Formats: sequence, structure tokens, C-alpha cells
Amino acid sequence: MGVKDIVINPALIPSIIPALVAMVALLKGDTSTFLVEVIGIFSILLGIIVGQKIKDKAASAISLFILLVLSAIVLSSFSLAGYISAFISVLLVILLVKLELLSSEKDMLLLSSLVLALGGSLVLYAFLTGYPPKWRSDVQIPLALSLGLALIFISYPRVFCLMQGKGGVAITLISAILAFTSGFRADILFILVEFLVICLIKERYKELSISLPFFLFFLLLYGILRPGAYDLMKRIEAISSYLGDVVKCSIPYGVAKFPLWLFTTKVHPSQFIGRAFFGRSTGITLTLFGNMVFDAGLPELLILSFIVGIAGGHIYTKRYLYPYNYAIYLAIMTISSDAGFTQLFLLMIPALMLHESLLSWMKPS
Repeated sequence: MGVKDIVINPALIPSIIPALVAMVALLKGDTSTFLVEVIGIFSILLGIIVGQKIKDKAASAISLFILLVLSAIVLSSFSLAGYISAFISVLLVILLVKLELLSSEKDMLLLSSLVLALGGSLVLYAFLTGYPPKWRSDVQIPLALSLGLALIFISYPRVFCLMQGKGGVAITLISAILAFTSGFRADILFILVEFLVICLIKERYKELSISLPFFLFFLLLYGILRPGAYDLMKRIEAISSYLGDVVKCSIPYGVAKFPLWLFTTKVHPSQFIGRAFFGRSTGITLTLFGNMVFDAGLPELLILSFIVGIAGGHIYTKRYLYPYNYAIYLAIMTISSDAGFTQLFLLMIPALMLHESLLSWMKPS
């Protein structure tokens, strides 16, 4: 295994923040929080190992079943965000698989570019009509912005894969600028992770060297506009403290005692926990595993972490065939390692696995 394979391994980056939180919790004597993070990490690792051994047809059946179950749960929220999340995930599978079996790379580049342009237009519309009223405001995020970013996240990797040289650099910078206008560091990092994964898999080191300084500039500018944004130890300490409070009330069977209950609410899971559990007006992030424990305790932590790992393991095995799929998966896991899953991210993971497994055994060799 080379250095680049270690860097983009599905077990590495998503485990960094949970591992740091676990160490801080252990130093504070909070063994329950330590064990929750460690159990979650090892459940994902076990899932990754299993996922790498599953055949494509079995992977298609498993991911389809998981996607249908999770979609039913998310749709039970009767929220517009839930409907959009389900639509985007199902669209990714049904439409793209059909198109990729029948279309040329040129056609796929055109379609992906149109989706990217639509997403960019929605983000610009949200920004130009008053969002954010101040830098990184805590007001409700407009639907146009959320939908626009989702479309950019799923279309940019494919466009970048198919558009090399100056065109690839240009589309990367445009996507990074659009993500920056959201006011959230996570959106910039999402594009950055997708970019890094594709550059490393396809060995596009020249484009990496040209574009990376621009990403560093955007992240530096974000730190200037939001002082303290990169105080990692302060953030880890805060997450450890909040997660410790949740764990005390959630072991063994959770606060809600209903699997994935947080994803049936009409607000972001972190927002719901921040308001309902801590009485705050802002969201509380509990790493990748905090929301799982809040919902249904250790059973959900073990099962959902294992499922996510299975998807990651299988998608990773196809990274050279479908680098755009793996780029999206690793970006989702990187952001969720801090903030937890959203409805869209929860559905996208089995959708990505279904997409690549279907193509792997349906596409003529």
C-alpha cells in the first residue's frame, strides 16, 4: 500500500476527530465517552474489511435494501429537506446508472456540467438575495443554498474527473469559491477533499500543485473572518464535554430509543440536539457517533457504523474505476466525523454503493 492509498484510506481521515475526542475523554476520566468513540471507530473498521470482500451483485442487493429502509425513515419526517435528500439519492442511482450505460464520456461531462451550473446558480441566488446577512450568520440556511451546494457536491467530482488541465483547475476554483460563499468551513473542506482524492487516485499532481494554494488561501481567509475557527483543541474539548453529557443519558439504549429518530425531525440533527437537549440556539456537533448514541444508544452505534463501513470498503475497492464516487464518500465521512450525518449524507452513502456496484456488474467489460 503506497502513501497515497494510506492518505485516502476510508478508515483514516474520518477517524481523526473521534480519536482525538476519545483521548481527551480518557484524560478526563470519562471512560463511557471514550468507549463510545472507540466502539464506533472499530465498527467502521470492521465494516470496511467486510465491504471489501463483498461481490458486486450482493453489494447491489444490500445497498438497495439499506437505501429503501433509510429513505422510508427520512421521508417520514414529511420535511422538504427529507424529500430533496431522497430525490437526489435515488436520482443518482436510477438516472446516472441508465445514462452511464448508454452515454459517452462527452455526454456525461455535459450533463454533470449542467447540474454543476444549476447548483452554482442556486448558491449565487441565495448569496445575492441576502444570505448571509453577516459573516456566518446563525439564521436558517435558505433552501436554495442547501440544494445548490448538494448539487455541486455530487456533480463537481465527475466534472473534474472528465475535465483535465486548465479546465479542471478552473472548475475546481469556481466550485471552491461557490462553497466559500456559504459561510461554512465544512463546505470548502468538502470540495477540497473531493479534489484531493481525485488528484491522488488519477495522479494529477500538476493540477494539485496549482490549485492547492488557492484552497489554503480560502481557508486562511475564513480563519481571518471567523477568529478562533481553527482552535482545534478548544473544539475537541467542547465536543468531548457535550458528547459526555449526551452519553450519560444515552447508554445503553439512547434518549429517543428509536433508531435514526433524529433524521425524522424537520431540522438538522445538530440543531435539534442543541435546542432540545442543551437549550441553545445553535447546533451542537457530537462527532460521527454522538447522534447515533442519542437516537438508540449502543445498538444504533454498532449497526449504523458497521453499515457505513461496509459501504466505504466496497466503494474504496472501485476507486480507480469510479473515483468520483469515492471522492464524494470520503468527503461525506470527513465532514460527518465532526458534525454527524445529515439526511442527505445518510442516504448518499448507500446510494453511492448501489451506483458503483450496479455499474460494475452491468457495464460491458
